[in-house]
Amino acid sequence: MLSRLVRSRIGGAAFLAGVVLAGAACGYFEPPPAVDSVSIEPAVLDSTSRATARVVAHDPRNAELTYAYQWTRNGKDIPGASDQTLELRQVGRGDRGDAIAVRVTAIAAERTSRAAVSSEIKVGPSVVIDMPESRDSYALEGADSRALFASVRRNGLTDGESSTPVSGLTTFGTRKQDVRTVQIDGGCALDVMSFENTIVITLPKPAPAARSADLEAKVARFTEAVRVHEERHVQIRREHLEDLASTLKALPPEPTCDALKKTINGAVQQMTNAERRAQDRFHEEDAARIKAACAPLEQQVGSLASTLASLRSSQPARYNALVPTYNALVDDRNWCLQT
Repeated sequence: MLSRLVRSRIGGAAFLAGVVLAGAACGYFEPPPAVDSVSIEPAVLDSTSRATARVVAHDPRNAELTYAYQWTRNGKDIPGASDQTLELRQVGRGDRGDAIAVRVTAIAAERTSRAAVSSEIKVGPSVVIDMPESRDSYALEGADSRALFASVRRNGLTDGESSTPVSGLTTFGTRKQDVRTVQIDGGCALDVMSFENTIVITLPKPAPAARSADLEAKVARFTEAVRVHEERHVQIRREHLEDLASTLKALPPEPTCDALKKTINGAVQQMTNAERRAQDRFHEEDAARIKAACAPLEQQVGSLASTLASLRSSQPARYNALVPTYNALVDDRNWCLQT
């Protein structure tokens, strides 16, 4: 330390003052980076989840940051779990009821932040729904409208419930189902439920034929409308199965496993009933949509039919001249009602 003695005189008295000019062994302090927050995605975990650490951090010197991760299970480090993601499906990474968290430090060159720890997330039940989808078709044959409609009735399908011929059909089936339970929180809880739903969509497939451009356009609109209609049935099934999965994941433990399985069966039945109502409602709404769209053509057909009836005996020449127009309107109306 360098100092200097300064002699001053105030009021005739002399004194000494030590004045510090500079410091010795003074170093420059570099502030470390800081982790602002750590969270886990998704916010709801089950034993099949991939957990991902999301980090918000900053460095006072704006240096590039890297991160060191350590995942914990019930407050203890999980051996080897030092990546940004954690696969809970791996044995020992997290089972139903375990509390999962992640500890993160930010690193900038040789400067390291304090460790920050996320909130714990308890591992919940796993509900796995597999819905393999397959396509089938039937031949839509004919060079005119009459033959094409006849091929729908001949080659097409029958609704199993009403025995009504249909232009497209979607069938669902459950091939296998597995339920595993675990003792937790003093009761029986759902651990894993998996089931497979098969989906088969059968659609018309136009066979090559010498058709007019106008008829080809009608056939294309028809097949597209059938496809859209059937895929909406599939979407309704998927939506209700997703709702069922959410319901099952939220089920609390029951005193016994028999009681839990009864609750699960009740939830499945409730979903089945709700889906059936939704499918029926879709049919009604789609029928109303088609009826409204085709109403102008229906009115034109009805009006022209009345005109033809009045002309048939009194003005046969005019009657014969209008018949092709009437037939074309009827054809347009028939195709409209199919789409």
